[in-house]
Amino acid sequence: MESDLEQWARIQIANAGGMMLKWTSPGTKGVPDNIVFWPRKIILFPEFKNPDGTGEVGPLQDLMHKRLKFYGHDVPIIDNKALVREFINQHSR
Repeated sequence: MESDLEQWARIQIANAGGMMLKWTSPGTKGVPDNIVFWPRKIILFPEFKNPDGTGEVGPLQDLMHKRLKFYGHDVPIIDNKALVREFINQHSR
């Protein structure tokens, strides 16, 4: 389940020195559900999807991802534990 993967990722990110918060942006659809803060002012917006492969990025999410990337923010799509580990290895340094 997506929420189980998010919860596991939150613990792994904290163990690596980061902080992941669940967040909403009222009135703005398509915004990723989580925000990750790393030391050195690194802020990322991972988009978690169901590990079973059924989760797809919708049109509003795709548009918001493009907007966030335009402003220089990473928006990785994460649907399994291996991608969580890769995310941590790439950004926790």
